[in-house]
Formats: sequence, structure tokens, C-alpha cells
Amino acid sequence: IAPSQMHDKPLPKNSKYEWTQCFGGMQLDTEKLFDEDYDAAVDYFNVNIDKVMTKDDIEALDEKLTKIADIAPTEADLYHRGSGFGALEVLRMEKDGDGKAPETMIFPKDSIGECEAMWQTLISEGIVKAADPGALQLSYMVSPKWIARLRDSLKKEGGYNWQSLLHLGIAVYEYHNVEVGIRDSYDDEENRKQADEARSLWLESAKLEPNMWAYRNLAVLEKQAGNEELTEKYYDLAISMPGAFDDFALASEYLVYLANSGKFEKVWRIYEKLPENCKDFDRVKISTARAAVKLGKIDYLEAFFREEHHDIREGEASLSNIWFEYCAIKMAKERGIENPTNKQLDELIDEAWDIYPPDKSIDFRMSADKKYRYRIDG
Repeated sequence: IAPSQMHDKPLPKNSKYEWTQCFGGMQLDTEKLFDEDYDAAVDYFNVNIDKVMTKDDIEALDEKLTKIADIAPTEADLYHRGSGFGALEVLRMEKDGDGKAPETMIFPKDSIGECEAMWQTLISEGIVKAADPGALQLSYMVSPKWIARLRDSLKKEGGYNWQSLLHLGIAVYEYHNVEVGIRDSYDDEENRKQADEARSLWLESAKLEPNMWAYRNLAVLEKQAGNEELTEKYYDLAISMPGAFDDFALASEYLVYLANSGKFEKVWRIYEKLPENCKDFDRVKISTARAAVKLGKIDYLEAFFREEHHDIREGEASLSNIWFEYCAIKMAKERGIENPTNKQLDELIDEAWDIYPPDKSIDFRMSADKKYRYRIDG
């Protein structure tokens, strides 16, 4: 129902879109179906689809299913309860008096759990209660009504704290008016204002209670602004905070940034201090391998290439790039070249492309043609 597979079609309030869609199969003459005469192929298909299901059949089915769709369910009818965010929104609408759930939908209140708890407290008590700054942030809200609630919470006793400031900053930064047409969706001035307010809120959050979440977000802002020194400063502060390595994501993000910046010795230093739960994450290993090949850590690379790698996307050449440079370093040692120059290394990498093809398990390139070797990088 949207004009493209981007699916950008806002649903107006108190409205609905509904349709009946049918799926099936049939055997056809493929020569006729893929006839060079497109109109003839379409006519052939339409004649045969009508033998299976006509337009009248679909409209009759649509009428029947529409009546069924409007039957109000009971909790006993539920096959799966889903998350508690539907129930949370029902609570918010009841509190604000600005809507209600459709009668054909049911959201049990007991589906509200740990992920929704902070927001339920914001509804019932009007504040976000500050939690352990080292604990994982389980959920976020970025819509205008939640932004307004977060702003109001800062004015209440106990509501002005590191966590409420953190989440308000995230909401302000991430908010995008979906009713703005897609061609007008990027407003540089508005984006700058949102980023500036988010920066102020995260700085205040870190001032009240140093926390990895605010520091990490500040690092991202500075990275987007091209401020390398401040980016590293805030990432370093983030990874120094309690709980920074309870999850692999922060370490992974920082090591990717450092590797992309050519800070390979720092990548290796950080990697050596990581707990095993972070070291075992594939993207951490890939970034570390990028450093290892520059630092001559052959033992690490040999173990790296014996492992299975899964955090990789089609067309990404990071693994094959590491492989060719690894082969080039080995070739240099075999030929007695202790410290190859950049030119020598490039020549050896070029040679490795011809004589040491990577195993298919690490080769995600779109082309093995040397003319296209730098078109897609990791």
C-alpha cells in the first residue's frame, strides 16, 4: 500500500488500512510467461490466474474476513502475548485521555515487564528513577508524547537525574517527524539543533553521574562532527566506566572506529584487556585482526583464519583484505624482507591476489577481479 518498499506511509490517527491478500501457486508454460512481448505474457498470466481465483472470489473473501476481523477478542483467544509496550501505550492513553486501543486488539497489563518498567513508573509517578549507571539500558522512547513526559519529569522532585537527562537527550536526538515528506526529511538546521540539545543533556548527565551511556553518545556526536581528539576522549571515558564490558557492543564500536582511524596499536592494547565475553565477539576479532596484520601478530592471524566468521555482510572485503596482507607479510619474511615499504607491501598483496585465493568461508567480495579490488571495503 506504500509507494515503494521503503514503506513510508504514515497511518493517520483513528484510521485503518485493510486488505485481503492471497498466496498460491500454479503451473504455467514458462515460454509464454516470459514471452518477449510483455503484454502477451501479462494476458497469458491473467487468463490463468482467473482459472484459480477471480476478482469476485477475492472480494467475497474480503467481505467475509472483514466481519471476522471486527470480532473483539478475549485473553483466552491470544496465541502470543508479545512485548508489554502495547499495554504500556494503553496505560499512557488512559492517563493522558487522548485515545484508546481498538476493540479488536487486546494488550494484557501483565505483559508489562522489565523492559517497560521505567516507562510505567514515568506514567504513574511522573519521573524516571535513577538506576545503576553500569546497568544495561533496556529500552528507549523517542516520540513527542514521551519527550514531553521526560521534560516534565525534570521539574519534579527526584526527577532531575543522570538517567532522565540521558534518555531525554536520546529522544531529542533521535526524534524525526514522520509526517514530513521523504524528500524534505533531512533538515540540516533542525538536525544541528537536536544534536546541540542532546550534547548539553548528555554532558549534564555525565556531570551528575559519570556513565558510559552519556560518554558513548558524546563520542558519536564528536565522530559525526569530525573531532577525532574528542571522539577518543569520550570513548576512553566510556570504556573506563563500570559495566562497560558487560556487553560486547561498546568495545566492538570503539575498536571499529580505532581500526578505521589507523590506531592499530591502541586497538591491540584495548583488545588485550577485554574480558572473554567481548573478545569472543566476531566484530571485535575482525577489528583486532586488522590491527594484528599491521603489527605483525602472525600467531593471532593464524588462529583467526581457523575460526568461523559470521558477523560479516555480503560485499564486505575486510576478511579477504586481511588475508591478502597476511599472505604478503609471510611472503616478505620468506624472501628476507624484514620491514617492507608500503610500495613493496602493495606489490606483494597484488601478487597474493593471484597465488593465494582466500577460502570461500572468508571471501565475501562481489568480484575477484583486481580492477575492482578497492570498490568495497569493510
